[in-house]
Amino acid sequence: EVLHILGLNEHFPRAVLHAPLSMGGLGCATIHAQHVSDKLILFVHHIRERGQIKDTLLASMGLTQIECGMTTPFFSLPVEPWSSLVTPTWTTHLWQECQAKGIEIKFHTDTFWTPKAIREGDVCIMAIAATM
Repeated sequence: EVLHILGLNEHFPRAVLHAPLSMGGLGCATIHAQHVSDKLILFVHHIRERGQIKDTLLASMGLTQIECGMTTPFFSLPVEPWSSLVTPTWTTHLWQECQAKGIEIKFHTDTFWTPKAIREGDVCIMAIAATM
């Protein structure tokens, strides 16, 4: 427990523990926020490395992109309504958690696959369905 590490009593108010320093708190991150940041760091580490884990993550992200049916990278799409259309995976959970915390994930166009229009004037069916 964080309280014992900091030398605080177990009954110390959690609101003060997790409140920002500017508001008179101690500024300790919640366990959930720490989990999301650790998960994001792990994701970035594996995407930058070469190997099977990177290939697996990119395959999972490609499948999620196909399930969304959009040419916009799914990390840039709003979680609702798109998350209900995709298979729950580690990357979709990261997408949901990061959007809930206001973290935006962007990729270089060479790294992340998105479907391209075959002919001039082509649009995704899901882009039209999303406007209805």
